[in-house]
Amino acid sequence: MAQSPQARIICGNGATLTVTIDGHAAGKVTPFNPGSTKSCFETAHFDLSAKDTASLSTGKHAFKMSYAGDSTFQPSDLVAEFNVT
Repeated sequence: MAQSPQARIICGNGATLTVTIDGHAAGKVTPFNPGSTKSCFETAHFDLSAKDTASLSTGKHAFKMSYAGDSTFQPSDLVAEFNVT
C-alpha cells in the first residue's frame, strides 16, 4: 500500500518519542501498527494517567512531544499549548 507524501512513519527499535507537560515527563506513547511485523508506526496512542492530570491547574500548559531521531531522520519536536478550564 502506497503512503501519501504527507505520511510520516517512524521506524527502528531505537525510535523514541517522549512527552513533557510544563517540562515534566508525562503520559505514555504507544506505537500503533496493527497487523504489521515491522517496528514502524505512523500513529501512536498517547495516554495520561490520573496522576498526570491531577497535577494540572487551571490555565495554560505547555505540551512537547520529542522524537529522538535515528540513522535516517533528524530529531524533531512538536510544541503546543493547551488550556485547562
